[in-house]
Amino acid sequence: MSGGEPGAGQQLKTLFHTTDGGRTWSRVAGTSFAATSYASGLGLPTSGYVGQLVFSTAADGWISSPRGGLLHTDDGGRGWHRVPNVDCADLSCGSLGFAGPTVGWVVSPRGVWLTTDGGRDWTPLAVPGVDSFP
Repeated sequence: MSGGEPGAGQQLKTLFHTTDGGRTWSRVAGTSFAATSYASGLGLPTSGYVGQLVFSTAADGWISSPRGGLLHTDDGGRGWHRVPNVDCADLSCGSLGFAGPTVGWVVSPRGVWLTTDGGRDWTPLAVPGVDSFP
């Protein structure tokens, strides 16, 4: 994934894919200033910055986007949606990882979130010293 010059909480982004070890690349998705594009699950949002990208399966991908929240695709990267039930504190998610297709985690200033069902549900974990969860 590449990004343009960031500013004011927004950044143009483009996602590329390779099947030959990086010799050639093809564009999968990008940002669009058309308001309906991202809202309808097409492309990447202009809001937020380029962040960590992880694919847990060939179709399911995740972006932990500073100022953009946790984003998910289920179509190999063509369409993206914000994951609504992960509290990223001003939409600033941090480290992201998956230990396979079903178990993953994301870190935010509000704590650590865990999924054990491929991202359908996310549960906040109790973290000593982080008191933002009731």
